[in-house]
Amino acid sequence: MLRGLFSTIILVLLTVHVFGQGDFPEPMGDKKLAKDYFNSGNYKMAMKEYDILVNKKPKNVDYNYHLGISALRSNVDKSKAIKHLEFVAQQDKYDVDVLFQLGLAYHVNYRFDDAIKMFNKYLDESKGKDSLIVDLQINYCLNGKELVKYPVDVTFEKLDDKVNSEYADWGPYVSDEEDFVAFSTKRKGTSGNLMDYDGSYTSDIYYSKTKSSDNWSRARALSNMMSTEMPEEIVGISRNGMHVIYNADDFGMKNLMMSSKPKERSRSFPAPFPLEGINTASNEFAGTVTNDADILIFSSDREGGYGGLDLYMARKLPDGNWGKAINLGPEINSPADENYPNISGNGKVLYFASNGRKSMGGYDIFKTTFDEWTNRFNAPKNIGYPLNTTMDDYNICFTASGRNAYISQFRRGSYGDYDIYRLTFNEVLPQFTVLRGLILTDSTLSIFTDSLTNHTKRLEAHISKMIQDQADSLAIDSLRKELSKTVRQLDLYDPVTLNDIKVIDRETGNVFGKYKPNEKTGRYIIILPPGSYELKIKNEGFEDYSKNLLIQDKSYYKPEIEENIHLVPKAN
Repeated sequence: MLRGLFSTIILVLLTVHVFGQGDFPEPMGDKKLAKDYFNSGNYKMAMKEYDILVNKKPKNVDYNYHLGISALRSNVDKSKAIKHLEFVAQQDKYDVDVLFQLGLAYHVNYRFDDAIKMFNKYLDESKGKDSLIVDLQINYCLNGKELVKYPVDVTFEKLDDKVNSEYADWGPYVSDEEDFVAFSTKRKGTSGNLMDYDGSYTSDIYYSKTKSSDNWSRARALSNMMSTEMPEEIVGISRNGMHVIYNADDFGMKNLMMSSKPKERSRSFPAPFPLEGINTASNEFAGTVTNDADILIFSSDREGGYGGLDLYMARKLPDGNWGKAINLGPEINSPADENYPNISGNGKVLYFASNGRKSMGGYDIFKTTFDEWTNRFNAPKNIGYPLNTTMDDYNICFTASGRNAYISQFRRGSYGDYDIYRLTFNEVLPQFTVLRGLILTDSTLSIFTDSLTNHTKRLEAHISKMIQDQADSLAIDSLRKELSKTVRQLDLYDPVTLNDIKVIDRETGNVFGKYKPNEKTGRYIIILPPGSYELKIKNEGFEDYSKNLLIQDKSYYKPEIEENIHLVPKAN
């Protein structure tokens, strides 16, 4: 889906030759054009042409078949494939292959039981053709049925169109601090800017920085030195963000390249270098390094593995070269493919993708931990649904808190293909910020309070003297009323004892909490999770106080914020 090794050839023979500058004509229901799109693998455009053709001739079996396959193989609306393939399978005569394709359509749309029935029907009618592949698809369905029973409690937040595009954006990697996200893209405007066989463009590596907790800068090329006319795909970073690994085409083979910042605060990545001693005549597809870049885990289909792509580990020697690569063994590797390794900063947790284990469809993401007693990684586990789907899922990249992670998926509401999502794991507590400060008053308040205090003292002394002199009781009561009024005024100007701090959640409008400052010191403490809040204080003796606060996470997270509340007295 994402990698076309022969994209340049297809481009020259099809898109440039047929369509001039690579701009596709408006769909008109052209039968020849639809077939050309389909045969070249440009299923999005084929789908548009065949859609018009089917509307004109809804009972045309050939048009329905090709529309169904186009919908199934393009990331637009895979549910549309079902009705068209069902129509073909309901005919008196049909190519038995349509049963397998319909099984795939049911599977990708989570209709697992229907998919299993259709795969078994295909086996019967084809007399066991492709039995190994069909058995694998049935296992995907059985695994999917179990995984969807126990979904992970996670919230998906799609990054906006400053990061995502209408083309495929995949493979997000973030540092522990979550101050940037780097990913691969096939959008228009990449360095090669050559149209690929599927109608997208030559893949390139882009990145975006966090401008605030919910705002990203517009994505752009990570480094001119990493961007060429050939496809590049980011496949790993160190958790401290100092090292980037990507793969590059070398005459149809994949080699690993790495770029390392010379200093922690360096703003850009220098010229990349090939991983000498790691790259071979085989495919070295993806890799990940620890923060010190002393341990490398990578995928390769070199001879001697357990089948397909396997995961290997190599350590850096004192002379700076890489030592012998060691296969991670059958606990990790399977007869199928293990790919896209992503290791934690401490080297104890490894995520990777596999299409040969308990997957619910194509590549699923698995997690394994390193056991220091046995000096090996434990048996991996599927990280669950909906983190994994019936489509290919390649990598997940967690932040330091463990509450958030980044993933790429094709979901409803997509900008047009795979998009980058930020995940929040709801069962993991967020990082809380302690908001603390003092209740302060305007300096002019002393003018009022000093005057009232002196007046109160004079009234108290006067009343005491009148009581001693046995003065008229009505006169004493009158002074007592004036004293009570004065004391009430002083209470109104007490910035501590009469104030509750109300915190409003600005997203919901609900009261998050009410807080009372210390009566002796005027100090308050509030503990808040990430979010947008309004602090409000109402008091008869002071002007209403209101202030908006943004408690941030990501790289802008602050464990403590000092915020003094300044109250202004009302004028008499």
